[in-house]
Amino acid sequence: MQISRYGEESLPNGRFALGCWNFGDDYWPGLSEKEAGRLLLEASRMGINRFDTAAAYGRGKSEQITAHRLRKMFKEGLIATRPLIDSKAPLKANKSVRKDLELSLRRMNLPSLHTWYIHWPDSRVDPAPAIEELNRCKEEGLISRVGVSNFPPGELKKALKGGPVDIVQTGWNLLWRQPEEELIPFCREVGIQTAAYSPLSQGILAGRFGPEPSAHELGGRRHLLFFHPDLWPEIHALREEWQAALQAQFPGVTPAAAAVRWLSLRETRPMVVIGASSPQQLKESIDADHKIEERESQLLSLCDSFSDAVIKKVRNRFPDADNIFNHSW
Repeated sequence: MQISRYGEESLPNGRFALGCWNFGDDYWPGLSEKEAGRLLLEASRMGINRFDTAAAYGRGKSEQITAHRLRKMFKEGLIATRPLIDSKAPLKANKSVRKDLELSLRRMNLPSLHTWYIHWPDSRVDPAPAIEELNRCKEEGLISRVGVSNFPPGELKKALKGGPVDIVQTGWNLLWRQPEEELIPFCREVGIQTAAYSPLSQGILAGRFGPEPSAHELGGRRHLLFFHPDLWPEIHALREEWQAALQAQFPGVTPAAAAVRWLSLRETRPMVVIGASSPQQLKESIDADHKIEERESQLLSLCDSFSDAVIKKVRNRFPDADNIFNHSW
């Protein structure tokens, strides 16, 4: 059964993808395969049939669960993945790109994939040869689209010297709009599709964390720049004010739904990659359309005001950061 590719025009809900990072167990408390299966089934029922995973998520566990459960449910989907990350050389040697792709295909027991992303750039390695090799894989039918993830504009321009890039994925949400400064306008100019991960800023925008979250509560999230001790109390207070205003003006619209709605309506209409730990969380993140009706502009204005206030504080504290993890290249 071919579960990785079919015509884009047949997608009922191409605005969203289900993020499958938590099917692994390295950064998050991992979902069991049964729990992941329930989430995949709910996503399919909602018309979502794009699934975003990576070899790095549980060292292949997320890839395997995603493909296996879709196959078991007899559901089709467009699967996007990435190679394992070497912290000493995130891009690895360019000649290893095909090998990494073939490893993912074997793990998922698939003949081809919809999208293959280079997960992170590496300023020490020219990305152009890797893009050239991925385009050869595309010509051979191993993948349908070539993508890059977490690439700042300069690295993306280097990558394009090796051939076309079909999609660029970046962290983008109400707390982090740095991509709008240069990356998104450049993608719009050259005709590259954009995808946004972390629309809820890993649970922050949904109100998951109190003013003093413990290290246990945060887990891998402790590395997000938003949780810097000089910054988090201000972000938390602003988020609480935003939620109160949201509840007063839009009863029944959750902060998660408002954040996802705001992002999905940005100028380039990015594909939004939504993570969730349960079917209910997934529904809450998308269920806003019928509750907003004719007041969409008011909702967007409320979100913009909150976002502007947070961005100012983030930029004052981290003026040179170009990703939510504050990684350097």
